[in-house]
Amino acid sequence: MPHIESLEAVLRRVNPDFFQAMMSSAFSIDLRVPSATGVRKQRKSLLNALIHYYDDRLPELNPVFEKILLLCDSSGQDALEAIRTESLPEDLKETFRTLSNQYHRSLWLYDYDQRLFAEALDKRQLRVLRRSSRSCAGFELPRGLSIDDKGQVKSFRAAMAEVLMCPIDAVAAEVIPRFEDEACVRLEHYEVRLHYNLPPESAGRVEQNQLIPCDILLATSAFMTYEPDNGALYVMSEDTRLWHPAGKAVAECLLNVVFTARPLDVITYDYQKLGDQTFQLNIGGLEGVFGAKVTLLGVRGNKSSLLVSSPVSDHGDIHSAGIELTQWDGFRFAGRRLSRASITIKLRPNDPTENERTAVINLSGESRCSFRYSREKDKRVCQRFLELNGLVRRIGNELSPAANDD
Repeated sequence: MPHIESLEAVLRRVNPDFFQAMMSSAFSIDLRVPSATGVRKQRKSLLNALIHYYDDRLPELNPVFEKILLLCDSSGQDALEAIRTESLPEDLKETFRTLSNQYHRSLWLYDYDQRLFAEALDKRQLRVLRRSSRSCAGFELPRGLSIDDKGQVKSFRAAMAEVLMCPIDAVAAEVIPRFEDEACVRLEHYEVRLHYNLPPESAGRVEQNQLIPCDILLATSAFMTYEPDNGALYVMSEDTRLWHPAGKAVAECLLNVVFTARPLDVITYDYQKLGDQTFQLNIGGLEGVFGAKVTLLGVRGNKSSLLVSSPVSDHGDIHSAGIELTQWDGFRFAGRRLSRASITIKLRPNDPTENERTAVINLSGESRCSFRYSREKDKRVCQRFLELNGLVRRIGNELSPAANDD
């Protein structure tokens, strides 16, 4: 029997009535919601009916439900929210938002429009690649450039076809402007999607009691983004050999500038000021943020180290926690070299169906910074928070105005 883990995982998280309606509409599978009392028993009966009466459809269904599940993690939530704001008709935006959870939304979108569903998967993949330095490279370009002529896309496809050593018809590309909000007033970045075929893979199939060799052709994707405000060009691909030529093609074919391959400025983090008791975190002007707290500081000496934590739930600050831990009223972080720091940011929910969220900024060494967050927009909040509080320095450039406000 084919694996049904993905299908079962979705069924466990959606209402039986909703699941039945979606199966009928999207897959033409008519399941009758059992009369058994209790949601768990109803779900089990629906699953058993699928296994016993539609076993021939399971190989077709499970890959679809694997994709439905992909849109239910944090990156998938961001992708679906972008689809809601950018692509759904106005009369359906509220309907989509009020669906009870992410599993309902993902299954609903597959039934509503498989083209938009595929676009959401692309958006999710972009976000996953962007989060890893192993699949993302950044280059510095001039600021304020724009992509206006759709004819430039053909030039980009031709350049990438030459790089990939394939016909231009085997390369698909599109340029999509992305805005900061639904009003589409402020352009945040251009998104460039590149789809291309991988080399053929040998496989086989059985026909008339014989194994017949055959080749299969699979496609993969890469993504590029250009941010006019700061001139940052990001290339996101698991194939690192594609980073430089794809960046060059975007710069020269779409943005009409010379590609210098200059990496983005090295960023260091000036978080030593967090050890000063008089330093106050500033959250003014950060939309959706209602609190921030230093939740961890680490100091290291020649032969010993000290790590002090103060959870968000504690009423005291990190300095009080240091005094309590050392049992010395004179203990101060100031004057000691900080080796680690964590800041937790409290975020309001986007709508009544969500809970309050937190995002965590972890800093160590001079240039190591990582974010722990659930929504892609939370990452931008973390970046703006660091700028606002003067914790960011860019090597080779003057400090930003925010960084000078000590």
